[in-house]
Amino acid sequence: MRSRINGGWFVPVDPALSTEKASLFWLYQFLPLIIPLEPAPARLGASHRTVPWSVFSAARRYLDTEGCYLIWTERGVTHRFWLDEEPVAGRQYSAALVPDDLGSVRAWAFLRFCHALSGRADPGPYRAMTPRTELLYRQSLAAMDAKAAGASEWDIGQTLFGYQRSRDEWSDNAARGLVRRTLARGRRTLAGGYRRFLTWQAGGSRRRSRP
Repeated sequence: MRSRINGGWFVPVDPALSTEKASLFWLYQFLPLIIPLEPAPARLGASHRTVPWSVFSAARRYLDTEGCYLIWTERGVTHRFWLDEEPVAGRQYSAALVPDDLGSVRAWAFLRFCHALSGRADPGPYRAMTPRTELLYRQSLAAMDAKAAGASEWDIGQTLFGYQRSRDEWSDNAARGLVRRTLARGRRTLAGGYRRFLTWQAGGSRRRSRP
């Protein structure tokens, strides 16, 4: 089953798994880390390679009306794929990369997949989120959870940022401003800012240097 959100965004849910273990997927047109696959041409050139069936056999599959989503993990690196229908044994498949705005990121995801197939070292993500940015968003979502559970700004300041002073000193303290900014960031994220995470690696013109 799935839950549908704003205009085509969806999350297939496996009811047999806990929330912590469930794998989240999004439409491949919006998440550049998903590699679209398609049946390979009947006549292949000598240099044309297809996706080994062992990948399909080992991958977890999620079927939806939009297609079939696969997740394959090799040496600790997760690779995601999409097909318009469930793969059929005996049929050959190849990547279908499109030169769109997310093409460079998707091509990098495909390069990582090629490295995994050949046993070479993983080149790493195209563009990684900095630890500080990740921390800011984690704090924002934690603050929103606390607020929804009935916690006051003072409670959040104590729990999330270690504020130890009395409630009387709270109104004039910088910690109050920090909590309010954190909550404001959380509200923006829940209002639609979360979409930045999906195309995070496509942002900016610089990618990480290759090792």
